[in-house]
Amino acid sequence: MAKLAVNYTGNGGIENAPQMQAFMNGATFEVYTREGQFLYSGVMPQLTGNAKSTFETPYIPQGGYITVKAACGYPTLSKNLGGVAGMVKAYLFSPTFTYRGCGSRGTNVDLRVLDTKGSVVPLITYTVKKKGTGELIGTYEMKEGVNTAIFANMEPGDYTVEWYPQCNPAQKHQEEFTVPDKVSEVSRAVLPAICDEMGSIQISFTNFTNIGGWRYELIRKSDNKTIRMYGSGGGNSLYFERVPAGEYTVKATPIVECNDLTPGVFDVTVPVETDPRMNTDRFITLWQRDAPAQPYQRVGKVRYYSYRPYSYVKWRVLDVTTNAEISKGEVRPHPQ
Repeated sequence: MAKLAVNYTGNGGIENAPQMQAFMNGATFEVYTREGQFLYSGVMPQLTGNAKSTFETPYIPQGGYITVKAACGYPTLSKNLGGVAGMVKAYLFSPTFTYRGCGSRGTNVDLRVLDTKGSVVPLITYTVKKKGTGELIGTYEMKEGVNTAIFANMEPGDYTVEWYPQCNPAQKHQEEFTVPDKVSEVSRAVLPAICDEMGSIQISFTNFTNIGGWRYELIRKSDNKTIRMYGSGGGNSLYFERVPAGEYTVKATPIVECNDLTPGVFDVTVPVETDPRMNTDRFITLWQRDAPAQPYQRVGKVRYYSYRPYSYVKWRVLDVTTNAEISKGEVRPHPQ
């Protein structure tokens, strides 16, 4: 459970604001996700003076919100929640994986539970088992002042973990994690080609700590030819820009001597955008005014910039009242 503090900050305490006091004391609260999904409800604490009171919730969703509702007669109040990336409950199970490299087989897994501020929760006991077989891998009891719980040399596969705070062993939680042995896709963004301009490919993949280098390849499927390749010292994403429409294979290879990590191979289609109006990123937008244009007067000038260069852009200026054409022309990209 997460504890949230609430207090009245006005002069003289909440007793000097009887309407607010009547609203808060006896009110209920509800917790929702960013998308509006209901998660939890409870009763607000009684407030006196300017003293801080707390209420508890098992959910602190990132980007979510809390609404406070009185018994009757008052509108609701809402408070946005910050939270930690990926957090829904009042904690986040967030293990990290360190690939040990050739000569030291396996992967080190540091089991961590984060609180609502993103800090590692201390004094947790973890028990890890093989998923499916239930084979016991080990138990780790965190010590005072040590915020790591490392299971060393773990083989690739799926695992279950039971954990509980040492101050309350009955408060058990069940989680799962996977020790990867291949580069897997996490997310992608493909920008389509439009007119004679080209698209782009961005892919995020499994994050392996302790790998010093990567090789990324863009392979055209029609002739299996590598048309682009570059290297990177780290990270967990790749990006190819100015890619013509077509079918491609994208390959992400970690540079490890013993080749015990399988490269990521991703099929990607860069489509053709047939109607540029359907792609809001490609709209031509007003960027700045060099001088204010007065109503009904052909004075001043306006500069327009497109999100990406086109082969050319045709433009027209119309009278807002009669729709009559005032001027027209075309603009070509400035040479780089």
